Amino acid sequence: MYPFGYGLTYTNFKYGNLKADSSISKEGTLHVSAEIENTGKREGTEIVQLYVHDRVAPTSRPVRELKGFERVTLAPGEHKNVSFTVRVNDLGSYDPEMHWIVPSGTYDVWVAPDSNSGIAGTFEVQ
Repeated sequence: MYPFGYGLTYTNFKYGNLKADSSISKEGTLHVSAEIENTGKREGTEIVQLYVHDRVAPTSRPVRELKGFERVTLAPGEHKNVSFTVRVNDLGSYDPEMHWIVPSGTYDVWVAPDSNSGIAGTFEVQ
């Protein structure tokens, strides 16, 4: 019926201006930000969510994995820059031999109101 993370509100929000680190080392942190704007006529609260997908994992991974969220309350016409920081180690998974790994390669990232929509970008783990 509704995607994971979906919430009802009396206003509308617009997501834009996604910025993500283009590449990070295996010991680093990922920094992602996006601008959220209340385009409706009422004050509203939005749960801004960060999702990541590992394209290169040696085992099957979810299409979108929730890695962070932030509650934001905005007046009509107000906008706010929302930032997320994720340790690269938190992007890992177990390989077939049950060793925790963070594969090098391209990852997808979304800042979204739910698990099915939002604005997308990519980054590389080196």
